[in-house]
Amino acid sequence: MHQNQLYASLLFPRPFSALYTYVIPETMPDLQQGDFVLAPLGRGQEIGIVWIINDQRPNFPNLKNLIQHFPLPPFSGAMQKLIDWGADYSFLSDWDNSSLEELLN
Repeated sequence: MHQNQLYASLLFPRPFSALYTYVIPETMPDLQQGDFVLAPLGRGQEIGIVWIINDQRPNFPNLKNLIQHFPLPPFSGAMQKLIDWGADYSFLSDWDNSSLEELLN
């Protein structure tokens, strides 16, 4: 692995309450928070939003690479804050403690 490896935690518009972390390949040097990407998920592929980028490798043995970066306007930081706030504030947070995906649907 590259010494300065970066990782992206993605939010998917699916009914599960977790961010999934992927390796950002060297072919995506300009990837930013809010960008839309294609990532492997289960037996298929899913479009997700880059929610967090960091250089700390999570403690998972087999991280997969992102597949594609879409050249679309990014999901704004203001919208991300609104969704985070809504997930923390709404009844959904009592329901499963982090239903960010429900707010996207």
